[in-house]
Amino acid sequence: MWHYYAGAPLTLSLSHNDGKGVRTVVLGPDVFKGEQPQVMIGSWEWQRAKSEGDWTLVGTTGESAFVPLSAVGDPQKMLTR
Repeated sequence: MWHYYAGAPLTLSLSHNDGKGVRTVVLGPDVFKGEQPQVMIGSWEWQRAKSEGDWTLVGTTGESAFVPLSAVGDPQKMLTR
């Protein structure tokens, strides 16, 4: 889960890399413009984040089974754990 705290809105591009396209969510304080204060990320959903201003303060919360891909390296090895 991503949480918005301060600064410019943050655009998240989310995809399961399955050919179904990208889901776009904007984190920010203005719910009347469609911004959201938090967003849940699905299992195996790839994420890209872009600040829409000079700076953005966000945080993330991972569930107990979350293992960052960069910490594991090879996705196939992750499946065998």
